[in-house]
Amino acid sequence: MSAGVWVQAIATVILVIITGLYVRETRQMVKSMEREREEMHRPILVFQMMYWWSSMELVLRIQNIGSGGAVDVEGTIESRLKGGGQVLFPWSRKLLCAGEYQELNVPMPEGTREEDRFRVERMQEGVVDVRAKLKYKSGMGVEYKLDDTKAIEKVTKSIDQGRVSRELVHKDDPRQVMSRIAGALEEIADHLRSLRQGTEIEKKEKKQEKEDIYNNTL
Repeated sequence: MSAGVWVQAIATVILVIITGLYVRETRQMVKSMEREREEMHRPILVFQMMYWWSSMELVLRIQNIGSGGAVDVEGTIESRLKGGGQVLFPWSRKLLCAGEYQELNVPMPEGTREEDRFRVERMQEGVVDVRAKLKYKSGMGVEYKLDDTKAIEKVTKSIDQGRVSRELVHKDDPRQVMSRIAGALEEIADHLRSLRQGTEIEKKEKKQEKEDIYNNTL
């Protein structure tokens, strides 16, 4: 085999290697761009329990806190009961846009009256925890899951702490609060006056001391 053939064969091999590396780098770059684009428009569903102080009702909230819409959302909301067993209902949405949410009632034991379905006291009596188990997709078709459980006892404890804080705030008469603020400001003003008087006395003493020294030298 002549030298020219060898050179051509080596050049072909090098070209194949370079082409393979280029294809691999291009594929990785495309995947990286797709991941970045997916993160920019990714939906993120969260499961929350919201307490409305005005009506004293506790509700479930499924909210999309991501930057993209959640597509084909489906799954179940399930309550585990204190007497044993579960109560669940299916839940689905074709689209849950970024920032959008939907509020639902807690699945309650059979026989619960309609007006009691949002009452915290009734939930404490019959429900241990509530679980949201959902699956959904991004606009690009990437699948995600939400599986979160909220314990009723922990939620109600937070509500009780919040209620105590609100009661302490409401117990303060606005006139008493303003009176305390005025008193504190007066104390600060007195302190500043004392400091200023002390500084003036110190200046007078230093001036007198200099005059005494000057007179003694004459």
